[in-house]
Amino acid sequence: MLRSHVLARDAFCVALPAEHPLVAATGPIKARALSGEAFVVPEQDLGTREVARRGRFDPRIVSAPGTLLAVVTQVSVGAGVAVVPNVLTRVVNLPNVVFKTLAGAPIISEVAAVFRKFEHSPATKTLIAQITGARDQ
Repeated sequence: MLRSHVLARDAFCVALPAEHPLVAATGPIKARALSGEAFVVPEQDLGTREVARRGRFDPRIVSAPGTLLAVVTQVSVGAGVAVVPNVLTRVVNLPNVVFKTLAGAPIISEVAAVFRKFEHSPATKTLIAQITGARDQ
């Protein structure tokens, strides 16, 4: 049997090249407004897929470079738009990239640790306790 513990929870936003017409929009960006855009996607594309589902379109994926930094770098050179976690708005400052909030209910992203519920290894039990902040795993 497995257990999980959420390590980080965030919502998604959209990264746009600074010259993109949606940068001038006031307020959050509606998913439908991204229909027809070229998407640069990270290794985890569920945020992009959810935006497309909400906007009722199939995303046109032009690049999947992997890491979030590589994705935002491609946005900065105008390769497309990207759906990325909001945390990037606080930790990445690249020229020519504007982050905009998505309209509607937040699309949540979680990073979790998964481990055995009844772990026997003392070292692993200690690690689980550190991750969860619990005592006597």
